[in-house]
This record gives sequence, C-alpha cells and structure tokens, in this order.
Amino acid sequence: VKRYYDLLSSGDDVVKDRLANDPLALQAISFRALASLSTTPLERAPSEIQTPILVLHGEDDNIFPLAYIRSVYDELPGKKRMEVYSGVGHFLVTEHADKIIPDIKSWVDDPS
Repeated sequence: VKRYYDLLSSGDDVVKDRLANDPLALQAISFRALASLSTTPLERAPSEIQTPILVLHGEDDNIFPLAYIRSVYDELPGKKRMEVYSGVGHFLVTEHADKIIPDIKSWVDDPS
C-alpha cells in the first residue's frame, strides 16, 4: 500500500501514512478496476444532475485524465465551476489544501 501511495504522490510522509492507515481509504485496486474508472458509464448521466457543482482537479492527475473530467463537466447543465490546478496530481485535497480552500470558500459564499 505504501508503495502505491509513493508512486501516486510526492507529498509528505504524514499524509501518505494517514491514507495508508485510514480504514475508509481504498487500500488496493486492480489494474483492471483502475483502467475502468474512466471507461465505465456513470450511474447517472451528468446532464441529469441539477445540483450546483464545484469541480477541483489536478492537471497532473494520473488516475482521472483532465480530458475525461472536462468531458463530464461539459455535460453538467446547472450552476458549475471548474478549477484546474497546475502541477498538482491526484492527491489534490490531501496535499494542496492551501490551494483549494480559497476556491471552496468562494464557491460556498457564492456558487454562481
């Protein structure tokens, strides 16, 4: 598990250790399951979602390619905002909270 997080994350060891020991975190995933993440149809079409949505995405995410995230985002019909963080990978929330918190606060204060 630690090797998996080391491969995906260049962040601090405290974050990796917390993820590795978190009982709610996924501890293993097969390559087949990982590959299916961007090819499996969504349970609900994005065009049916009416809830305002803020999408935060790391440009260097090696799990969900930016093109895939943009394609899903483009289908969302309602209020939405997308923030893409340059030089940031998949562990955006755990390793770059300082970058995303202002955007989350701005969205909560005014989601338009």
